[in-house]
Amino acid sequence: MIKKDLLCKIPPDVVIYKILSFIEYELETFNVKDLYGYFKGDCVKYPVWSNIRINYNFEKLKSYPCTTSLKIGCSKICELKEYPLLTSLTLKYCKNISELKEYPLLTSLTLCNCNKLSELKEYPLLTSLTLYLYTVISELKEYPLLTSLNIFGSKISKLKEYPFLTSLNISNSEISELKEYPFLTSLTIRNCNKIGELKEYPLLTYLTLKYCINCEIRKEYPLLTSLKLYDCDKISELKEYPLLTSLVINYSIYYILNFEPQLLKEINTRHKDEIKEYIKKYIKN
Repeated sequence: MIKKDLLCKIPPDVVIYKILSFIEYELETFNVKDLYGYFKGDCVKYPVWSNIRINYNFEKLKSYPCTTSLKIGCSKICELKEYPLLTSLTLKYCKNISELKEYPLLTSLTLCNCNKLSELKEYPLLTSLTLYLYTVISELKEYPLLTSLNIFGSKISKLKEYPFLTSLNISNSEISELKEYPFLTSLTIRNCNKIGELKEYPLLTYLTLKYCINCEIRKEYPLLTSLKLYDCDKISELKEYPLLTSLVINYSIYYILNFEPQLLKEINTRHKDEIKEYIKKYIKN
């Protein structure tokens, strides 16, 4: 018989991830969730339990007032709890959670395959947002401090203006137009056929375009150091990129290069030899 006082002295991660799993293995009639429910005063006994990661078949969460990070990969959980100090939240394959809670200190949010979540909440301190496949959320919120936005296969069709955004990554999206982000340094677009001409991003250093058949580059990006292009049919000519150090081109046709080549360190493309010959000729002239 395990005494309650004894368990209270053991760190909670050891109890849940080591002791309980061993007991369940040794005793065929014992259910680990029954003993987990035995801790009715968890939030009092473990005031410094700040990082929770749940991958078991738990059906209910508990409230831990000092929790700052929460990661859940469990399809049976139906409801989130209040965590007043929560700053980071990750939900993966939580098909039964239908609503987010208000977390005033939240700075990072990741949602993956959460079929019933249809709406985001207002998180005034949010700086990083990631939405993965099978997320039915169709509209973004205004996040004034957002710096990183990743959208993969969602139903979102319109971006918001995020004045401090530095990194944008979108894939398999219905988005048709980008916004002007003055501090954007990294832009990655994959399989977004509705996006046309790119906006002007004066601080852009990293640009990747993959299978964007209607995407065009007409603006100058003077700070660009990395450029990767994969089958973007409408891009037939490159601009001058004096700081470019890495170039990847994967096309079925030949493209003209027109930039200062002396800083070029890496070329990775089917037409590597042709491009090198062009660069040699360019240098001689």
